[in-house]
Amino acid sequence: MSINWVMLTADGKDIVPLQNETVFFREHGVRFELDSSNGGYPGAGSSYSAKSGTLLLTNQRIVFISATPTSYFTTASLPIDKVQDSKLVQPWFSAATFKAVVMPVPGGGMTQPARLAISFTSGSKFQSIVKGWKGELLYGVQLGVDADVLFGNITSCDLHNCT
Repeated sequence: MSINWVMLTADGKDIVPLQNETVFFREHGVRFELDSSNGGYPGAGSSYSAKSGTLLLTNQRIVFISATPTSYFTTASLPIDKVQDSKLVQPWFSAATFKAVVMPVPGGGMTQPARLAISFTSGSKFQSIVKGWKGELLYGVQLGVDADVLFGNITSCDLHNCT
């Protein structure tokens, strides 16, 4: 994961995509929390949060852009293969929350695993998109196939030489 390293367009409202990156999902008004303190000793970890912002799901990462950037936290980039133990919690009387554990990347701003919580303010197609998106990517990682190949115009038969 990387904190405050997302390249943004000049207006600061959208990402500059990585090479071969495709955005599949975008939602505004999302709450973001990333905490690596593990409830331990103060100063033992880091915590980043924003009450509102934009969430983007791409073929390479989850990106969050805070609606009210500060000098401490503006953006987060979470590589797909670093997002583990994910689940969507759907309470009866409030919006859904996506929860996961995110593993750190070298030089990304965090040194230990962090708990991620992304809360939606309204109904969202996030759950159905994540199921297909993460499954496709993880399958490709196991095969050693680049993400851009998986999400191009290539079918599974192209990958497995089906007859």
